[in-house]
Amino acid sequence: MNNRPCDAAGVEIWEHDGKLYEVSSYYCLPDDAWTYELQGMTGPPGTGPHLNVSVPGETPDEGPFVPRSQRRVVVSFGPGSIPWLVLCRFRAHVQASGDIVTKSPPAEVVGDLRWSNNAWRYGDQRYEVNTFHFSDRDAWCYELCVPDPDPHANNYLDVLVPDVTPNGPFTPATVDRVVLTPHGEVSLSWPMFTHFMTALESSGDIVT
Repeated sequence: MNNRPCDAAGVEIWEHDGKLYEVSSYYCLPDDAWTYELQGMTGPPGTGPHLNVSVPGETPDEGPFVPRSQRRVVVSFGPGSIPWLVLCRFRAHVQASGDIVTKSPPAEVVGDLRWSNNAWRYGDQRYEVNTFHFSDRDAWCYELCVPDPDPHANNYLDVLVPDVTPNGPFTPATVDRVVLTPHGEVSLSWPMFTHFMTALESSGDIVT
């Protein structure tokens, strides 16, 4: 991978449940970062879900791209819901690139899903994670709230797992019906993003 200003290196078209997604990777010189992008293509331009993973370069002015440590990798969400299966495929796609690396002892994400209200931490940042039954949507909801210096900001991700027995004990629907939706402006470090996904996958509510 060589540095080059906003030059596309690869584009794929994925299909899921009748909808199309464009997956691209490119180096953008103004950001000195290699970017992996997921963009929904179904519907009017700009209305589909959007996800961006930015991997900064270690030596931006010295030839071939060398990724910085994963703690510097930023995952940014645009508006629009992303099916969980598409999100998992995109995560695997980025991980398979070889650009997610650990170059020093990484700061660990501290937090799990044992309580309905959890304070998670990554480095000096605090996140709030809530889990509850969303009766208006007949679904179990997982929320990851992102800190913001603006006290009026409300930036968070939610993952909805439909309940197939809404009048009885919660029974999760199969994973093909699970969706992630960002609210506000959401950016996460790669370790926090993958920890949140892994915690949900370990919860027992993501089923095939």
